[in-house]
Amino acid sequence: MNKNAKFFYWKTVKMLMFVLLLLLPLFTACGAEKDSVVIDGLAAYVNERVITIGEVVLAMQPLKKKIEAEYGGGEQLKLKLKEAYTNTLNALIEQELILKLFEKEKMNLPDWVVDERVNEVMQESFGGDRSALLKVLSEEKMSFEEWQKMIRDQIIVSSMRVEYVYKKVKVSPVAVREAYDNNSGNYRMTGKIRVRTITLKKPADKSDSGQVRAQAEEVRGKAAAGENFAELARKYSKDSKAADGGAWGLIEPKILGVELANAAAGLTPVEVSRVVETDEAFCIIKLEERVDERVVSFEEAQEKIEDKLKDEESRRVYDVWMKSLKEGAYIKVFDTELF
Repeated sequence: MNKNAKFFYWKTVKMLMFVLLLLLPLFTACGAEKDSVVIDGLAAYVNERVITIGEVVLAMQPLKKKIEAEYGGGEQLKLKLKEAYTNTLNALIEQELILKLFEKEKMNLPDWVVDERVNEVMQESFGGDRSALLKVLSEEKMSFEEWQKMIRDQIIVSSMRVEYVYKKVKVSPVAVREAYDNNSGNYRMTGKIRVRTITLKKPADKSDSGQVRAQAEEVRGKAAAGENFAELARKYSKDSKAADGGAWGLIEPKILGVELANAAAGLTPVEVSRVVETDEAFCIIKLEERVDERVVSFEEAQEKIEDKLKDEESRRVYDVWMKSLKEGAYIKVFDTELF
C-alpha cells in the first residue's frame, strides 16, 4: 500500500470508527424514546441480505438528533428526516455490496488489524478497561463478538475504498494549474488587521456614563502619548482580552463589530483611535498591522486545489464503482412512511 493509500485508509477508518462510537450509546435509544418511530419491518433486500428499518433508524440516530436540533419541527423537519433516512439506507446498501465483493474476491483482513483497532477504541473511549466496554455492550444487548464484527466490517469498507477508489484517483499538475487559472478570482485572501483594544464598560444606568467616558479619554491620552498600550489594557480594560494586553491577533475587521471596524478602517499602523462609543462600552483601538486583501498565489493555493480535485475525482470514481456493483446485484427498496 503506497503512502497516499495508507493515508486515505487510516483517515477513513478513524472517521468510521468515530461514527461507530457515536452509535454505541444509542443502541437502545430507538425503543426508549417517547417519540420514536416503529423500527421493525423491511427496508431493503440486497441479494440475500435483509436490511431492516430498525438498522436504518439506528444508523441515522446521530444525524437525526442534529436535524431535530436545527429544524425543531414542521414539514421542513419531516423532509430532512426522510432525506436522512434515504441517504442512510443507501449507505447501508452500498456497504453490503462492498462486503459482498470482499467476500467474492476472497480477500483477507488480518485479525491483528481488527485487534489493533479494537484496542485503540478501548483505550481512547474506556481508558483501556475491557470490563467497562463489556458493561456498555451488555447494557445495549450486544456481544463483544458482534461489536468486533462491526469494527471488522467498517475496516473492510475502508480498505476496499482505498483499493477501488483512492488508488485510482489521479490529479495531474496540469489540471491543478488549469483549475487555478480558470478560477483565480476565487482564491483571495481577505484583508485582515492586527489590533489591541481597551474596553471600559458603561454602568448599568447608561444615562450616567460621563465618568467612564472621562476615564476612557484619559487612558486614550496616555496611549496616544506613547505609554505601553498592552500595559494600559491590562490595567484598565474590562473584557476578555485584557489579560493578553488587549490583543486580538490577526482578524477580519468585521469581527470587531461595526463601530470598532469603522474606527480601525481609518487608522494607520501603530496609530491609536479616538474613544469609540458602543451600546455597552467606550473603547480605544490601536492598529498594529494591516494585511490588505489580495489574490492568493498559485503556490499558496496549489495544495488546497489539489485536495479539492482529488475529492471530486474520488466521488466520481466511487459513483462509477457503485453503479457497477448495483448492476450486478438484486436490490429491492421498500417504501416507508416513518416521518
